[in-house]
Amino acid sequence: MAAQKKQLSLDANIVFDLARDKDFAHDFREIFQSKGYALVLPPTAAQELHVIFTDGDSEADRELARIGTDPLDAMGHPPL
Repeated sequence: MAAQKKQLSLDANIVFDLARDKDFAHDFREIFQSKGYALVLPPTAAQELHVIFTDGDSEADRELARIGTDPLDAMGHPPL
Protein backbone atom coordinates (compact mmCIF):
# COMPACT_ATOMS: atom_id res chain seq x y z
CA MET A 1 0.00 0.00 0.00
CA ALA A 2 1.39 3.41 -0.97
CA ALA A 3 2.06 5.89 1.80
CA GLN A 4 -0.44 8.72 2.02
CA LYS A 5 1.02 12.23 1.75
CA LYS A 6 0.96 14.17 5.01
CA GLN A 7 -1.41 17.13 5.05
CA LEU A 8 -1.15 20.37 6.98
CA SER A 9 -4.26 22.55 7.20
CA LEU A 10 -3.68 26.26 6.95
CA ASP A 11 -5.46 29.10 8.66
CA ALA A 12 -6.68 32.04 6.58
CA ASN A 13 -4.05 34.22 8.27
CA ILE A 14 -1.15 32.35 6.65
CA VAL A 15 -2.82 32.85 3.26
CA PHE A 16 -2.98 36.59 4.01
CA ASP A 17 0.71 36.54 4.96
CA LEU A 18 1.57 34.73 1.72
CA ALA A 19 -0.47 37.32 -0.20
CA ARG A 20 1.44 40.07 1.64
CA ASP A 21 4.60 38.32 0.44
CA LYS A 22 5.93 37.94 4.00
CA ASP A 23 9.23 36.07 4.04
CA PHE A 24 8.34 34.02 7.14
CA ALA A 25 5.16 32.77 5.46
CA HIS A 26 7.04 31.67 2.34
CA ASP A 27 9.73 30.06 4.51
CA PHE A 28 7.00 28.18 6.40
CA ARG A 29 5.45 26.99 3.14
CA GLU A 30 8.77 25.95 1.63
CA ILE A 31 9.92 24.08 4.74
CA PHE A 32 6.76 22.04 5.14
CA GLN A 33 6.46 21.30 1.42
CA SER A 34 10.10 20.15 1.39
CA LYS A 35 9.24 17.76 4.23
CA GLY A 36 6.54 16.17 2.10
CA TYR A 37 3.47 17.96 3.43
CA ALA A 38 0.58 18.96 1.22
CA LEU A 39 -0.64 22.34 2.44
CA VAL A 40 -4.41 22.46 2.35
CA LEU A 41 -6.95 25.15 3.02
CA PRO A 42 -9.89 23.74 4.96
CA PRO A 43 -13.41 24.80 3.95
CA THR A 44 -13.82 27.09 6.96
CA ALA A 45 -10.67 29.07 6.08
CA ALA A 46 -11.69 29.22 2.41
CA GLN A 47 -15.10 30.55 3.45
CA GLU A 48 -13.43 33.12 5.72
CA LEU A 49 -11.37 34.39 2.79
CA HIS A 50 -14.46 34.53 0.59
CA VAL A 51 -16.36 36.58 3.19
CA ILE A 52 -13.44 39.00 3.54
CA PHE A 53 -13.22 39.27 -0.25
CA THR A 54 -16.91 40.09 -0.60
CA ASP A 55 -17.58 42.02 2.61
CA GLY A 56 -14.18 43.02 4.04
CA ASP A 57 -13.86 46.21 6.07
CA SER A 58 -11.19 47.73 3.84
CA GLU A 59 -10.17 47.67 0.20
CA ALA A 60 -6.74 46.40 1.30
CA ASP A 61 -8.25 43.39 3.10
CA ARG A 62 -10.51 42.61 0.14
CA GLU A 63 -7.53 42.78 -2.22
CA LEU A 64 -5.44 40.45 -0.01
CA ALA A 65 -8.32 37.99 0.13
CA ARG A 66 -8.58 38.16 -3.68
CA ILE A 67 -4.85 37.53 -4.07
CA GLY A 68 -5.05 34.66 -1.61
CA THR A 69 -8.01 33.01 -3.28
CA ASP A 70 -7.11 33.52 -6.97
CA PRO A 71 -4.78 30.50 -7.14
CA LEU A 72 -7.34 28.43 -5.24
CA ASP A 73 -10.14 29.32 -7.62
CA ALA A 74 -7.99 28.68 -10.68
CA MET A 75 -7.09 25.20 -9.39
CA GLY A 76 -10.45 24.22 -7.91
CA HIS A 77 -9.30 24.60 -4.27
CA PRO A 78 -6.59 21.89 -4.21
CA PRO A 79 -3.66 21.82 -1.82
CA LEU A 80 -1.51 24.94 -2.02
